[in-house]
Amino acid sequence: MLNVEHCKTRRPQVARVPTREVLLALFACGVGLICLAGCRVDIAGEQRPLIRHERIQGEIELVAEKRIDEQETAGIGRKNDTMEFEERLRLETEGDVYHPDLLAFAAGLGFGLTQHRFDFDGEIDDGTGTLDEYDLSGELLSKKSYPMSFYLDKSEDLIPRQFTSSLKTERQGAGATVSWRSREWPMRFQYSRGRTEQEGQGVRDKDPFSREDERFRYSLDHDFSRSSSLSFDYQRSNVNQKRLGTSFDRTEDTYALSHDLVLGNDEQFRLDSFFNFLDQSGDFDLQRLLWQERMRLKHSDTLETHYDFSFNQSKRPTLRNDEARGEAGFTHRLFQSLVTQGNVYTSKANLGEGVDLTRNGGGLTLDYRKKNRWGTLFGNWSANLLDLQQKGGSTMVSVVDERHPFEVAGSWRIRLDRANVDTSSIAVRSSDRSTTYSDYTVSQSSGMTEIIIIPGDITTDGDQTLSIDYDFFTEPQRDEQAFTHGVRVRERFHNGLSMYYEYRSRAEELSSTDTDIVPDEFEINTFGTDYVKKGLRLLAEYSSEESTRIPSVSTRIEASYLWRINPDTRVTLHASNRWIDYTGQVPYDIQLLTVGTEVSSKLTDKCSIVGNIDYRDEDDTRQGSTRGLQWDAELRYTVRQLSIRFGVEFNHLARLSHETDNTFIYLRLKRLF
Repeated sequence: MLNVEHCKTRRPQVARVPTREVLLALFACGVGLICLAGCRVDIAGEQRPLIRHERIQGEIELVAEKRIDEQETAGIGRKNDTMEFEERLRLETEGDVYHPDLLAFAAGLGFGLTQHRFDFDGEIDDGTGTLDEYDLSGELLSKKSYPMSFYLDKSEDLIPRQFTSSLKTERQGAGATVSWRSREWPMRFQYSRGRTEQEGQGVRDKDPFSREDERFRYSLDHDFSRSSSLSFDYQRSNVNQKRLGTSFDRTEDTYALSHDLVLGNDEQFRLDSFFNFLDQSGDFDLQRLLWQERMRLKHSDTLETHYDFSFNQSKRPTLRNDEARGEAGFTHRLFQSLVTQGNVYTSKANLGEGVDLTRNGGGLTLDYRKKNRWGTLFGNWSANLLDLQQKGGSTMVSVVDERHPFEVAGSWRIRLDRANVDTSSIAVRSSDRSTTYSDYTVSQSSGMTEIIIIPGDITTDGDQTLSIDYDFFTEPQRDEQAFTHGVRVRERFHNGLSMYYEYRSRAEELSSTDTDIVPDEFEINTFGTDYVKKGLRLLAEYSSEESTRIPSVSTRIEASYLWRINPDTRVTLHASNRWIDYTGQVPYDIQLLTVGTEVSSKLTDKCSIVGNIDYRDEDDTRQGSTRGLQWDAELRYTVRQLSIRFGVEFNHLARLSHETDNTFIYLRLKRLF
């Protein structure tokens, strides 16, 4: 499975407050509430308690978990056996003081005990601990023009891990927001502090980690008229992080200013202006400025044009990048059948160290859709032209947040956009950049870089977009002219059958002082057919790529079926097989088979079961074989205020010389009262 760095935050975190002081403060507040609850006040002639709250609700939760991790590498085996028990009691209520418009609040308090027993290759480690939490939030003067909201919370959780003890995570947070509801100049002030601490529960793997965040934010809005609006935002954040003897401090100041101007009854004219500046210091210094202007003109119901300008400047101690870019384009709609889009652009960048990069280009796209007697015909034609000139010496350029779509049904390979990539700088993250993946391999051929994803957690969310950071080296001199052309045609028949063809090509003229670089030219022909009818889907596709870098021939077949046995039970079956032959200077083949099923059934009004099985078999003549099996099942029982969850998960992964088995069994009981 993929190794993942967990980054779970519910809200900005806070500096740590000693637990004893917090408990004493909560105890004092509780005594005060009890004493004051008996006091009554007269509001609009009606007697009521000074402090009023709803019925206190609570829940008791019991959790038992057992995890077995086994791994064998070159005849050497490891085995970890983990047992954990958790008992939690939570109480919560909500209410108000004097009047709901004065102060409305919600409060919760929880206590828990935990027991664990870890068996690391025969070495026993056991112990007990506590899990405490509280949550207090409220809103003051909600009906006034200056309302205030606040929160104070703490939580403790156990995060299970493979081949090591569970990670105990403690989070504390506090913050407040004050708003000014002005008709002319509405504004908001926000302040928060937070702290997160993590530590392993085993004696030999404490893995201490701590992070402190302090944030202040000010935002302001103003409408000059119905068609002109301004927005300003300032944020300052301080971060301190420590892990395994290393630490860093970082301070960021961000300024953002935007203005929107809209004119015309149908918004025929629109001008959006945006300015953003980041000043960062600490572990590394960075200054980044972004200025954008976007203008849209609606000439008629069928014709629109746009004009964009942007200036981007970033400075680091050893790197600099200044780029100015201008673009103009149009969109034309002919009835409902044909949409034509075109654009031209130019950009000039100063990469530092005397390196200049100039890009000029443009593109044209035609999208066609027409119903006919057999079904619907879809067509697309596109052409793009690029002229690139780079002058000066060699330098390193950092790429941040380059987006790549990842297809679970695809080849599990991602090709980076630039040549001469420093492979040690590659970082693969989820689309929201909150999760970092590390279980992948990297290959380079003819100056191009591919990332090969190993099956694991990343496959569970279906097709998605990955965010990738890396550094690459520029050549001292490079002139490139490239023309990219593509055609797609698909006929979808009324009976569910569809046939399609796609052609893509790229021609390039390249001259560079780097004699090892190879022009990126290719011609790709793809033929395919699919059939969709009720719960059945079938697909067959053949693709041939003639390329100067990584030529290949691939074939894939897929099938899936959704079987609704009854309104409460359904079964999904899916299978696919793909063959890829890479025919370059270092030829290799890949055969990928995936098979799986999912079942969900409501056995009774109180009991249901869900489960799935997925199997993957990949043979790569260069990287070796990868075989994985994953299955899980959960039985759910709910009656009145009692819920029970019993589940089993199993994962098997054999990759290269590693063979890993993971078994996870859990029982969770929750009783509300």
